[in-house]
Amino acid sequence: MLALDISGIMLTRDFIPNRLEAAKQVAIEFIEGRPNDRIGVVFFAGEAYTGCPITLDHKALQQIIASVKTGSIADGTAIGMGLGTAATRLMDNRSENNVIILVTDGENNAGNVMPLEAAQLVRSNNIHTYCIGIFSPTATQQPATENDSTYIAIGGPTAEITLLQIAEITGGHYFRAGNAEKLSAVYREIDSMEKTKVDVVSYNRYEEQFMLLALLAALLLLTEMILRYTIFRTAP
Repeated sequence: MLALDISGIMLTRDFIPNRLEAAKQVAIEFIEGRPNDRIGVVFFAGEAYTGCPITLDHKALQQIIASVKTGSIADGTAIGMGLGTAATRLMDNRSENNVIILVTDGENNAGNVMPLEAAQLVRSNNIHTYCIGIFSPTATQQPATENDSTYIAIGGPTAEITLLQIAEITGGHYFRAGNAEKLSAVYREIDSMEKTKVDVVSYNRYEEQFMLLALLAALLLLTEMILRYTIFRTAP
């Protein structure tokens, strides 16, 4: 289950064209590389909702991720609710290898579920969480200008500590992605660590080939009989 931050601050343009679009593109590429996995997505900002339940219809899932935008829900960063919603979606999944990939660039500042409480829920259901923090060295939460929706970089030690704790509690890992190349590398590393065993049922299809040989044998037998009573006929 992917849990993707779609808060306004994800419009920061230290990624091209911005953090959200870069995160969406890398997630779509990750899905493309795992055709046998059932994958879903949860979007969160000031609250959280399921964008798509776990599915094998990856084309539909990719379209949903590609089309999501900021502003569709109340703004903020409700990491706990995003994580908790993703965990709830996986609780009824019978797979032995349930994983959440949480992508955010901010500190938890909204929602009625604290991140570490959600992490305990994840742990109790044996779900590993890979946290990806999209953080730059500076830490501020102010837009570039008063009326500008292009935000400058945010993030900081407190936000990273929370993600580190979530990863530790759930038996996962924390990664920092400071640029688009690093974000792609993080997904590749997760992909290499989370290999899914797939049971494949194979069927052997047999085709009978004796008919051609049987027809040839019958033809030769018929030829032998004709020759016996014509050309090679023995006089009494």
